[in-house]
Amino acid sequence: MELWDLVSGRTVMLDQVGSNVDDLEDRPEYWLQEQVPGFWSPDEQRVVLNVQRWTGGRIDGAVASWDGVVVPLRLDMGDSAWPVGWVDDGRIGWLAVDGTGKSESARFIVSDTVGAVEASYRLDLAPDSLARGGLSQWSGWLSPDGSRLALRYETTRMAEPSIAIFDVTTGRKLDRWRAHITDTYGSLAWQG
Repeated sequence: MELWDLVSGRTVMLDQVGSNVDDLEDRPEYWLQEQVPGFWSPDEQRVVLNVQRWTGGRIDGAVASWDGVVVPLRLDMGDSAWPVGWVDDGRIGWLAVDGTGKSESARFIVSDTVGAVEASYRLDLAPDSLARGGLSQWSGWLSPDGSRLALRYETTRMAEPSIAIFDVTTGRKLDRWRAHITDTYGSLAWQG
């Protein structure tokens, strides 16, 4: 994988991160799925990636920097999580799923840049119920200032996806509305 600064032209090769093609002769240590978002830190010096290891146990992601260092992150919680952006230069926001059976619950997690969890909030989706598989790596996105989480999710009433905005310091829902779309895939973005 290569990081490019399109303004300055600076590049750095991250030999330890590559594709999820499993028949490569010389596989890198970490693999990155296609179409999975990465998130640049506010100071533009690091990017958090949703990567996995080929061998050696589960990780939740990794932080790569312009010096070519890749630091694997394993949150000290039981559930797997996806990065959704940076709360600030030293803290990363994550989206996790809890639950079994027909429904699941969503959790927002804040960690430092080595994976130590600093905060964890169950996201109140009421009056909705989160459908099993109703979240993915494209479901959440932090606002540019790191203060709010936009979350798109599929409810147990299947064809009715919803979007909610949460405060990342408390996990409190600030707003919610029905998405006027029929497909819950694709990522969210913020303007302003």
